[in-house]
Amino acid sequence: MSTEEQLQAFAKAVIRQSWEFSIDSGDIQELAEKHGLIVPEVYDRAKHGEHEDAVPGEDTIYVFSDWMKK
Repeated sequence: MSTEEQLQAFAKAVIRQSWEFSIDSGDIQELAEKHGLIVPEVYDRAKHGEHEDAVPGEDTIYVFSDWMKK
């Protein structure tokens, strides 16, 4: 699937759920991962900076996928 198709699928899913009043930030994160916009990484303070609630080497955080960083 092209990046344009991934963005389109994500946007459609978010909009559909908003019409149903059934979307929250967790849903958006899940959809963003499903459509390749974000990826999980093990938290590393040196790489990711300070995150108040994340434990280095243990917790997973989400970052933009490579193609979203452009």
